[in-house]
Amino acid sequence: MAADRDLLFGLLALQNGLIDQVQLVAAFQAWTRDRSRALADHLLGRGDLDADQRSVVEALATLHLRKHGGDAERSLAALTTGRSTRDRLQTLGDADLNATLSLVGPGSTEPDPDATATASYSVGSTTADGQRFRVLRPHARGGLGAVFVALDGELNREVALKQILDRHADDEASRRRFLVEAEITGGLEHPGIVPVYGLGADRDGRPYYAMRFIRGDSLKQAIVRFHDDPGLRADPGRRSLELRHLLRRFTDVCNAIEYAHSRGVLHRDIKPGNVIVGKHGETLVVDWGLARAQGRPEGSGPAEERTLRPSSAVGSSETLPGTAMGTPAYMSPEQARGDLKALGPRSDVYGLGATLYTLLTGKTAFEGDPASVLRRVQLGAFPAPRALDPSIDPALEAVCLKAMATRPEGRYASCRELAEDVDRWAADEPVSCYREPFSRRARRRAKRHRTAAAASAVALVAGLAGLGAVAAVQARANGELAAKNVELTRANALATRANAELGVANARAEARFELAREAIRAFQDGVNQDDMLKGEELKGLRDTLLRSAAGFYERLETLLQGQTDRRSLGVLGQSYFELGELTEAIGDQAEALAVHRKALAIRRRLASDPEAEAEATLDLARSLNATGRLSHATGDGAGALSAFEEARTLLGTMADGPSAPDDAPEVLGTTRHWTANVLSALGKTAEASTEYREALAIRRRLAEADPDATDEQNRLAESLLSLGHLRGSVGQPAEAMDLYREAMAIWRALADEHPADTEFRSRLAIGHSQVGYHLADRGRADDALASFREASAILRTLADENPAVTDFRDRLADTLNSIGTMLERAGETDEALGPYLEMLDLRRELADENPAVVRFRNSLAIN
Repeated sequence: MAADRDLLFGLLALQNGLIDQVQLVAAFQAWTRDRSRALADHLLGRGDLDADQRSVVEALATLHLRKHGGDAERSLAALTTGRSTRDRLQTLGDADLNATLSLVGPGSTEPDPDATATASYSVGSTTADGQRFRVLRPHARGGLGAVFVALDGELNREVALKQILDRHADDEASRRRFLVEAEITGGLEHPGIVPVYGLGADRDGRPYYAMRFIRGDSLKQAIVRFHDDPGLRADPGRRSLELRHLLRRFTDVCNAIEYAHSRGVLHRDIKPGNVIVGKHGETLVVDWGLARAQGRPEGSGPAEERTLRPSSAVGSSETLPGTAMGTPAYMSPEQARGDLKALGPRSDVYGLGATLYTLLTGKTAFEGDPASVLRRVQLGAFPAPRALDPSIDPALEAVCLKAMATRPEGRYASCRELAEDVDRWAADEPVSCYREPFSRRARRRAKRHRTAAAASAVALVAGLAGLGAVAAVQARANGELAAKNVELTRANALATRANAELGVANARAEARFELAREAIRAFQDGVNQDDMLKGEELKGLRDTLLRSAAGFYERLETLLQGQTDRRSLGVLGQSYFELGELTEAIGDQAEALAVHRKALAIRRRLASDPEAEAEATLDLARSLNATGRLSHATGDGAGALSAFEEARTLLGTMADGPSAPDDAPEVLGTTRHWTANVLSALGKTAEASTEYREALAIRRRLAEADPDATDEQNRLAESLLSLGHLRGSVGQPAEAMDLYREAMAIWRALADEHPADTEFRSRLAIGHSQVGYHLADRGRADDALASFREASAILRTLADENPAVTDFRDRLADTLNSIGTMLERAGETDEALGPYLEMLDLRRELADENPAVVRFRNSLAIN
């Protein structure tokens, strides 16, 4: 058996500290006697490696080979090994092994330096001859070096002394890497990076460096204590405080790594175990053994800090032992691939994100054997933090997921940006990567106005309990006003005082009234935005909750009946509009249309007033859009077009006017889009195409004006997909594909920017499915199959992350059915069986879990 791959495996195991030289030579000696077994088998059989370690080295060897085009000779040429290792392997006298050893890189053929020399290890000059520091006790051990607690004889203080391990002592590349680590650590002068006091070599020429000894625990230990403390779980207030303490430590780490990046240095092994949290507030990043001084990228602007260029790294290769290594569960996908050219500051941002994941959940994002972890890191296949702990705040989860985006461009551009978002969260401010629901914004506003906060809390509790008390509060307030009026008529002498009291009472009543309405909206938004409540198996619960909110509007209608002032009519019109949306959400479209027509009548009256403001006309257009959409849904296409035509006429001159409300163009875009939907359903494809293009032009303009507005981007993608479907149906496949691709690019970007928001990934899956159907209809079976598989991959991830949301599993089953159908049509019946069986398992699972949902049982029977 050729020795090239065995030697590659053995040298990688040696240089990454998993075996020593003696074990390597003994294993090769056994290999020369029994070549039917790989060197890895011999090491495993001897107990020198365990199964997990073998998997790590095999994965590293695979990456190393891939980097060199699968050529084992080129891989070996990129490695170096010490002269003593080479000499001991050559003493085995195996011709095949000796021939393979000759392929190892030329750097290893240079003579070793004098064993007693220290000059080759010096950066400038050593601090002492090795006698300044006296070792007291061992402290920690890593892959390249061991750390001891030592006494500094000159300053009479304890320091941490790091020495290179025996097995690396004769390897020139390992020594160089050790010295680079020392010089990088010493060159990064920042409060969050451990200071180096000196570099030297002992009498045997082995390098060491001394640094500050920190009394404290690692961040890893602090996280374990936080999650394991039953007292914290029982005391939410104290737990929240402790979480913020840990997050402050985390932002300290972000700032230290940001400083290193400003000096052109990547850490490449960020994890909780490499952060020390001192007992006096210190937070220090340690273990820069995998650090890489790559300089600052071109075009990054003027440097505030001098770029760090370690002199020990001169002449060293990018493929120094271990540089492709790290801790698998905290590696960025590009590092897990061994793609050194792709490494940059965002690679460290990923490590910080993975550290934040552990801080929030108490677990690593990836668990299992190392080879499996490396594969899943590259795919980005890990559960969202809230899947492990639903109590984690969604905004904080969004920060974590953005930092851990699979593609570097989807992550924060810098560690500073990540730290700023965490600080925003801690200050109860919106974070950049999370689209907050209305309820969250309402809570924040309430917190900032303490008097209103108490009233809001009372209103919300009243709403959730049935909401009847809200009407009573308003009625009582009206009674107060009436009493004040009677008092005014009886005592004119007290008019001034009574007027003042009337104003206060009126203001209080109005404040309670507005807070009650805001509380109901927050409750409604919360129910509508909950993914789990959207599933059919919880439809009854969802409808019950929404009906409780609808009861508020019905009481409000009674309360405001007979009022003719503009403000009361405006409130009543808005309340009818909101009740119509609620009724539609419950599923009664005919009743929803009737309610929206009440809102329409009131808003038409308000808009016709000569003194009406532009906002009244915009509200009228919104009601026309709602009635048009519901008329179409209930089978009245002509009525729908009439409503949309009136809305378009109202908005046509307003949307581009100087005094137009900010929302006017968006409402006009919606009108055009829905007009196109109705025309398309009526078979008027040419007119529908024109309307879709008008809607698309408006929505594109709005999206380009505010690239960070996710709603505008989402609406633009919606119009692109709809127009693509229409163009495909009229025999324009090329244009349809261009529109599909643009829509999916938008949703893909939104999904990367907002990984915690399932809507965008769900819409991206819809886009892939739509493209699959389009391609299948045009005979492009292979491309259609690939598109269906993309959809299934997204839906499978969504289903895994959200097991309680049946919609994701239901749509995954539909997509698997499409994959099986495509394979069956291609004659690949054996391969089609796999997706068909998985589809049936999902159908059966949904039917068993939700026996009351007829559709699930029906789908199972059909399939």
